[in-house]
Amino acid sequence: QQDEEKKQAGLRGGAHDRAHSSNRPDQRQARRGRTRPAIIGQLADLLDTLNPVQREAARAPLEPLLVLAGAGSGKTRVLTARILWLLAERDVRPETVAGVTFTNKAAEELRGRLAAFVPGGGRGLALHTFHALGARILRRWGSAGGIPPSFTILDDDDVLDVVRDVMRA
Repeated sequence: QQDEEKKQAGLRGGAHDRAHSSNRPDQRQARRGRTRPAIIGQLADLLDTLNPVQREAARAPLEPLLVLAGAGSGKTRVLTARILWLLAERDVRPETVAGVTFTNKAAEELRGRLAAFVPGGGRGLALHTFHALGARILRRWGSAGGIPPSFTILDDDDVLDVVRDVMRA
């Protein structure tokens, strides 16, 4: 039956199976028992607001998913539905989900929407802009490439100040 469920969900085994193999079934069931009922009804309501293409993206197979669309097209709503679907329908652990957007505004909107739906306010979900995720990765693993964890990201004004200081020296 599990093989049939995987086939229907579009699973290809691999990372998803490995991610869950270390969890004891009773732990998974306990976690699912807390999360799933709390959001399953809200997920159905949210999926009903999506058009067919958006719904397809929200319920795509368990693998990384890129959603590209124009401004005001519902990307944040699709990402919200996708993450809720992963948590409620596919029992994905929140700490294995990364929601990445281009703008701080979209990242905050995504956090706010998920906090309203997910018990615990969506703790454990990695919801960032591309820049923030990149900085987080560099702070964590950048030392392997000689980048100290305390590096500073310069904005345009900071760059101009550095250039002026160099030119004065």
